Parts: sequence; structure tokens; C-alpha cells
Amino acid sequence: MKASGGPVRGEFVVGRVEFWQDSVAVNLQPLASAYSLAIRADADPCFWESREGSRYVTLMHVRDVKRYAKPYSYPKRDRRGWIVIGADTTT
Repeated sequence: MKASGGPVRGEFVVGRVEFWQDSVAVNLQPLASAYSLAIRADADPCFWESREGSRYVTLMHVRDVKRYAKPYSYPKRDRRGWIVIGADTTT
């Protein structure tokens, strides 16, 4: 886990991935009912409105979260949302 411009503060394992796709727009209502609390959508009053019209949704369920006692720097300079440290990150 790393904040933009900050150090790596921890790690987690993705336990399950869910994906929805629609040629027009995914119906977000059932997702909002089921996942708003878990994804902290309440922190942004426009969370669901800003995603209206989305044609796909991916939810990754995290587990085995570990916070590092000593965060460290990592030279990530691209726009990827995550990387696997120790893996070949050149592709």
C-alpha cells in the first residue's frame, strides 16, 4: 500500500475479484447496496454519482493486510494502480 508520492506502508493479498460489464452501463444500485460500507463510499458524497454510466466495474477483495513498522521508498513512476514487488515491473 502506497500513497501517491509517499512511501510503501504495507501490503495485502487480493483474495477474490468480481467483475461486471455492460454495453451501456452497469446497474450500480445493487453494488451500492452491497458494497458501500466496505469500500467507504460514504467518504465521498458523489462516489456513486461520479460512476454513473460506467460500462465496467471491478472489485478486488483484500485480505491478509500488513502494515509495515518501517515504511520504505520505492521508485514507482508510472500510473499503474498497483505492482507486485519482486516481479518484473518493466512490462
